[in-house]
Amino acid sequence: MAGMRRSLAPPVIKDSDMGFYEARPMVDGRKVLCDGQVTAWTGPVQEVFAPIYEPGSSDKKILIGYQARFDEADSLKALDAARKSWNMGRGAWAQATPAHRIAKIEELIAELKPLRDTIINVLMWEICKTKADATKEFDRTMDFVRDVIKTYKAMLDKDNKFIQDSGVIAQVKRSQWRDCVFGVIEA
Repeated sequence: MAGMRRSLAPPVIKDSDMGFYEARPMVDGRKVLCDGQVTAWTGPVQEVFAPIYEPGSSDKKILIGYQARFDEADSLKALDAARKSWNMGRGAWAQATPAHRIAKIEELIAELKPLRDTIINVLMWEICKTKADATKEFDRTMDFVRDVIKTYKAMLDKDNKFIQDSGVIAQVKRSQWRDCVFGVIEA
């Protein structure tokens, strides 16, 4: 086998896969979240392609969506909005009660649940995951978020208990600053 070069054929849609091809996603990422608002994006976009080629083609990949493309000014605008929102640890999210933050994350989980199959389909097309792997990734992520909430609730519950030591009864609480994010991260 010395001197033999092997190459893989590009991934293509076969006739038997046409049902999957017809069900391919089209993700419209021409919107942005900035300053707490989701707005339509009118700036440049990046086309997102699956690593699979169009039926009958060996050089044209399948378009599965669009993604907003920031320039430096747009990125700085988003960073400034994040700084303003953080407000040196005095912003609404940083100052929200743990119960409020937990409720908001639980609302997000509830909103994502009906989108499960759509998200799994996007994962399959975007990075060629098998359906089983994409399903595991989605479910594992949702389980992780629920486990973090459960652990956080247990920590809060523990903080609200009274303890007795050497004849002294006390309630030890964590500082509010240990329960919040410490700032906007700039890379």
